[in-house]
Amino acid sequence: MRFETYKNRLIFNRSLITAALLILIIAEAEAALVTLTGNVAAGQTYTINKGDTLVIGDMADPTKQGRTILGSLINNGYTISNASLAVLTNGEVRNRGFMQLNGSSWTSGLGSRKIVNEAGGIMIVSGYFDSYHSSGTGLENFGTLRFVDKLYGGIDGFPLIRNTIANHGSLTIEASADNCQFDATPENPNPGILNDGYFEVHSSGHCLTNDPDNYPTFTQTGGKTVINGTFGAKNLNLQNGVLSGNGTITLAGDYNTVQFGGTISPGDDLGTLTVVNDLTIDGTIEMQLGGAAGNDKLVVNGNLNLDGARLYVSFREQYMLGFGQEVTLITADNITGYPVLASYPILPGNLGYELVQTATSIKMRISTKPR
Repeated sequence: MRFETYKNRLIFNRSLITAALLILIIAEAEAALVTLTGNVAAGQTYTINKGDTLVIGDMADPTKQGRTILGSLINNGYTISNASLAVLTNGEVRNRGFMQLNGSSWTSGLGSRKIVNEAGGIMIVSGYFDSYHSSGTGLENFGTLRFVDKLYGGIDGFPLIRNTIANHGSLTIEASADNCQFDATPENPNPGILNDGYFEVHSSGHCLTNDPDNYPTFTQTGGKTVINGTFGAKNLNLQNGVLSGNGTITLAGDYNTVQFGGTISPGDDLGTLTVVNDLTIDGTIEMQLGGAAGNDKLVVNGNLNLDGARLYVSFREQYMLGFGQEVTLITADNITGYPVLASYPILPGNLGYELVQTATSIKMRISTKPR
């Protein structure tokens, strides 16, 4: 198991085996099983203490023994839900421990209900998740939240979002089935994602519907987004932080701009990030060259406007281009504007870097500096 840190947050690598963790948790806390015998009524609070384990539903029949939360369900220990868990009206679920949702879970109604995964909390969703008819934030994450393939009966981890996910921690979508669908509603015509933490669409993750009108708006004010699978978005608004990965982003809408302050850094280490549709970049592009190991590349299947963009190039492990050698950094159907080559390694003598730009590509090469 490998761990990474990002902005002082612990990020569980995808090699984490959820089932094994679940077994360890149950073994540790098997002497402290608690029971939620009915629904949590409005104004009531049901708390699972640290070290206690709550199991909702019948693992053999996930349709049985679901629970409705009209008040507050606060988990400080371990909660495993194998049935429906509905958060309605002004209800809320707050997770500060470990929570695994194997059944169907949703928020609905017209109140201020939400599910909150607090700092230090781990939430694994391996069943259907529907955040329904909320005009605000239906799901807020400060800890570690993962949508994964099903572990038991039912369908795969399938977030159907009709409001907003606010991510301040680590959020990963990695279920391999068709998943991650955003649906516009009269209450909220622009469901979306707000990110200032770590957001990843895993290489097996699919967050792309057939209807571009239902693509989520995506706003990042900080942190990092890694697209290693497929992701559809409209009104891409990268105010700050980094957008990277080896996957494909399909854009819809009229405002597909990486704003000043935001950075596109193709690859997850080294690799290619593909954008489908038109894109304007007036922020920063970071590229890494690695010789035989390959190099970063941005591919735009549409028009690319680079007015105001700044390009930073670095070489991996002391690799350097040979004299006259060219390497392709960016391709697009049509490129307008010229990026500023803002940073690059210093070369000896009268050697320097040159960008070779055509209507469809930008390449970099070493040449002699004009005297």
